[in-house]
Amino acid sequence: SGLLQTEGGMAVKLEADNLSLQLGGREILKEISFTAEDPLTIILGKNGAGKTTLLKTIAGLYTPVQGTLTAGGKNLSRLSERERAKLISYAPQDCQATDCLVLEFVVMGRNPYLKFWQMPGKKDYEDSKSALDELGILSLAGRHMNELSGGERRLCYLARARVQKAEWMILDEPESGLDFAKRHEFFGQLKEYLKKNKKYAIMSIHDPTLADVYGDGILFMEEGRILAGIRKNDKDYETQLAHGLKRLYGPGAGLIKDGTNRAVVWRGETLC
Repeated sequence: SGLLQTEGGMAVKLEADNLSLQLGGREILKEISFTAEDPLTIILGKNGAGKTTLLKTIAGLYTPVQGTLTAGGKNLSRLSERERAKLISYAPQDCQATDCLVLEFVVMGRNPYLKFWQMPGKKDYEDSKSALDELGILSLAGRHMNELSGGERRLCYLARARVQKAEWMILDEPESGLDFAKRHEFFGQLKEYLKKNKKYAIMSIHDPTLADVYGDGILFMEEGRILAGIRKNDKDYETQLAHGLKRLYGPGAGLIKDGTNRAVVWRGETLC
C-alpha cells in the first residue's frame, strides 16, 4: 500500500476520508479528506477555520458524523482508548492546570503501556525527566502544574506527549507564547525529536513563514474545509505555496526570495 514504516514495522500514514463534524447543530468540519505522511505536517488557516476542531477530532475528543480517520491503516474509531493512545498523543492549545507535580503529570504519558494496577517504574520516570530536560524545563519537575504559566504548562503537555511515544503527535499552536528565538529553537528540537525517534506530528500554527521553514507538508484550511495540501518535495512547491497563501489571506500575502532563502511577507498598503 506504500505506507511508511517505522523500525518496528508499523505503518504510520495518517488519513482522513470525507470527514464531517457537527457541533451545536452547526457543521464545523465539511467533507475533509487528506493524507499526512511526512514527519511534520502543518495546518494553516485563519481564526475560525476549524483547525482546533480538526485536531481534537483526530485526537478522539469529537466524534464525526461521517467519514473515517485512520493511522497506520487502523480505523481510529474502532480502537480502544489504550490502543489509540499508542498511535495518537495530544497537546492542546488550552493546557489546563492541575494540582499534581509536573513530573507526575508527564509520567502519565506512560499509562497506555502499563497494566491496570501497575505503577510507573524507574525507566518511566527517567524517560519523563529526559523529556523535560530536552525541552529545557527539567527545573519545573518538582513544581505543581497550577503554579506554572500557560507557556510552561504547554511545554509540560508536550513533554507528556513525547513520553507517550505515540506514532503521531497532535499539537495545537504549540509555539504560542514563545518569543522569536524560542519559537525557532522549539521547532528545531521538534524536528530533531521526530527524526531521531521516527515519529510524526501534525500541528496548527498561525505563522506561514514557520510553516514554510519547518513543515514537510502544509494543509490550507478555510471555513471547515481543506483547500489544498502541499509537500516540501513537490516540484512546484513554491508556486503552490504562494497560491495557497493568497487563497487564505488575500492578494497581500506573498513570497520574497534572497538566494536560496525565502520568507512570507504581507504586501499591504503602507500606513502613514
